[in-house]
Amino acid sequence: MGINLQTQPCSVLRAARFHQDHTRHTPATPSYTPSHQATLHPLSIHSPSTAPSPPPAKASLLLKETQKACTFLTRNNILRAERLFRKVCGGNLPLQLDPSITSSFKASFADLNTLPELKENPFRRRVCEVFGESPDGGLTFEQFLEMFSVFSESSPRDVKATYAFRVYDFDGDGFLGEADLGETVRHLTHDLLSAEEYTTIVSKVLEESDVDCDGKISQSEFIHVILKCPEFVSNFHIRI
Repeated sequence: MGINLQTQPCSVLRAARFHQDHTRHTPATPSYTPSHQATLHPLSIHSPSTAPSPPPAKASLLLKETQKACTFLTRNNILRAERLFRKVCGGNLPLQLDPSITSSFKASFADLNTLPELKENPFRRRVCEVFGESPDGGLTFEQFLEMFSVFSESSPRDVKATYAFRVYDFDGDGFLGEADLGETVRHLTHDLLSAEEYTTIVSKVLEESDVDCDGKISQSEFIHVILKCPEFVSNFHIRI
């Protein structure tokens, strides 16, 4: 299982690479990445209360098929993600990962941070905060599965772009302002540039992407720019 989560906008890519090429700093390895309006549905099963419970094996199969229908993952992808989540949780999960049960089980960010797919990612904390919808960075299995789904190769471009916007929107105000862009560049460059260099990069990003010249980038402006980057879709994924 490998990961490549490079999700920076074209303008940030070019600006960061320009400054890396003209300094003695070791080039950062940009990664990731990271949005709430994506068209994913809760992973839940609604069964009549009067219906008899299916055998455990059949119930597990039905659950996997439901999860498959609600995500962009194959059944094998879901099984591999489940094994990985169980490993992170240290065997504390029930045998059957029914959403009605597993919503109370959460992998901490400290445990998720041990995953090879995340631990070298400069945005790893932010990714977990976005998908976990919590500042503690913990994830339930459904949130963990949703993360894998969004970063899968089958996920649509607009879904990926929406999540990428959320990841860069550090203050959560629905826009990418100077502070958000500065924080994004700092993550990408491991905080190795000077204050002047960060200011220059942020100014160039706004100049290229801020269509209405209001000093910040809206989600629609961001998506318009990011989807023009040929490397965005190919890099915004997790190989399961």
